[in-house]
Order: sequence, then structure tokens, then C-alpha cells
Amino acid sequence: RMQGHDKGLVLFTGKPLIKQVIDRLTPQIPRILINANRHQHDYAQLGYVVFADTHPDFAGPLAGIAAAFAQTSSDWIITVPCDTPYLPAEYVARMCAAASATRIYVATSSAYLQPTFGLWPRECLPALTTFLAQGNRAMHVFLNEQKAVEVDFSDCDEAFTNINTLNELSQLQNPITVPLVGFVANSGTGKTTLLTKIIPLLRQQGVRIALIKHAHH
Repeated sequence: RMQGHDKGLVLFTGKPLIKQVIDRLTPQIPRILINANRHQHDYAQLGYVVFADTHPDFAGPLAGIAAAFAQTSSDWIITVPCDTPYLPAEYVARMCAAASATRIYVATSSAYLQPTFGLWPRECLPALTTFLAQGNRAMHVFLNEQKAVEVDFSDCDEAFTNINTLNELSQLQNPITVPLVGFVANSGTGKTTLLTKIIPLLRQQGVRIALIKHAHH
């Protein structure tokens, strides 16, 4: 989807995507580890420990999480993907504040579960190892099995904007702004009549118009 480019190393506003995420994480947490299965030398230039999956065949994010526990003696790890440059400034604090038991905690936005944004206890490792050994990869299946707890981040949906294609990358770096004008009034007061007068004037000025009309029916 990124035309062969390593997503974390693609430049966004002049810095690799992963550096954008690291810059947001650094004030929040004392130690950062990078899971990468290729271009490890390039990632190492950022100054952090870089480790590969221990499970074969690039088994996805769950394999990276399993491998992360071998890199630390901590009882918990917290994960973020490398393509979310707008990571919340209080992400770690809110996730940790939600942890009232030894469970997996996963961020959720208004529309979606965000499974790669997780707080993972070491106690889930045996189940995770078994899940992977059985050839399973789907995060949502594992999270359902483990009865993961959702942590609400619906107040900052934009923070979970991720970048999956070069086109999405370009759109985020060069956003198109569209001016909007709204007319709101009671029925029969002349909204449509006014628009039929205004739209021709705007078109004479070379303005392209799109009209959305809302009606109760």
C-alpha cells in the first residue's frame, strides 16, 4: 500500500513517521523499543533498541508484542503503531489510569476499536504464545478471547488518524481546505430563494459550488 516503502521511515512534514510518534511518546514514557523486521539499521539510527519478531512468517502485530516481552523485564508494555503522528499527549497516562486489573486494555475511538494501541500485561504472554503457535494472527480474535477492556478516546478521534498509503500521506501534509457557508431558518422564510440568487453570483466569480440541502423527510 506504501508502494514498497517502509511505512515508519516515510517522511511526514520533514521527519520519518516513526520519529513523529517517538517525539510524542518521549515525554510520556521512560523507555521506548522499536519492533522492526526490515531496515533495522535505519531504525537503530534513532537511538533506540530495535528487535525483530521471534515468530516466523511475519505474523503481524501480535508477534511483535510477544517479542517485546523478551526485551524487557517489565510487567506491562504499551504499544502504538508507527503511522499515527497525532498520538494523544496523554495517551500513556490515560491507558494506565484505566488499568484496574491484570487485563489487556485497548484504546477505542468513536467509530472503531484501535487494537494496536494497547496496554499489555506479561500475564497474557502464555495465551498469546499459544495463539500464535496455533497459526492465529487476528488481533480482534485474541482480544475477544482475552476479554480486553476498552479505553475511551472518542474525545480525540483525530489522534488515531493513521497513514496507509502515499496518497493519504500527501493529503495529510497538504490538506485541501473547503470554505463552507450554511443557511439555517424556519421553513418558508426564503432560504432556497436566497440561494438561487447567490449561487449565480458566486459562479460568475469562478467559484465552484456544491449544495447540500437538508429536509425533514
